Amino acid sequence: MKRTVVVSRTTLIVVTLSIALVAAAVVWPKILKPPTAEAEADPGPVAAGFVSAFYTVDYRNRQAWLDKLRPLATAEGQKLLEQGIAVVLWPELMNAQTVVLAQQISANDTGLAVEGTSQVGGGSAWQARSVAVTLAEDVAWPGMRHNEFTAYVMLRQDAGQWKFATFLGQAQINELRQSVGTNP
Repeated sequence: MKRTVVVSRTTLIVVTLSIALVAAAVVWPKILKPPTAEAEADPGPVAAGFVSAFYTVDYRNRQAWLDKLRPLATAEGQKLLEQGIAVVLWPELMNAQTVVLAQQISANDTGLAVEGTSQVGGGSAWQARSVAVTLAEDVAWPGMRHNEFTAYVMLRQDAGQWKFATFLGQAQINELRQSVGTNP
């Protein structure tokens, strides 16, 4: 015996609307979701911004300089800045009474030098970036003979953001290129 089920038009509309609302609740956030920081962050401006902040210095306020750099660096980068670079660099900056204002420095990312994924610490992505730096002619930075140079900055992904990890030299860049098998 066949049974006939009668569904009212109102019930059919309510069920259809309920299904549509559930589907919209699942799909809509994915459509409206902004890109993640990792997806939208371009490491080039991060490298140039860090280098600019690094060379913008007033020998009379080491702590302000470190405070400015802290949010731009990974935990390892912060440790390097505070316990390594600042310890060695600051006495030289004080002796030379070095003051560099933001308008006295130009830092432009000139591209990727080498990139890879760390084998330790959760496998985070890293990039070594080349940054062209020009200091104003009236700026005297201790130990520098030229006011135009290239800085190599290693950035690492930290909680979805590119941050300073360390400075590199040309020899280190070459070694990294050999180890990861690239040669840009």
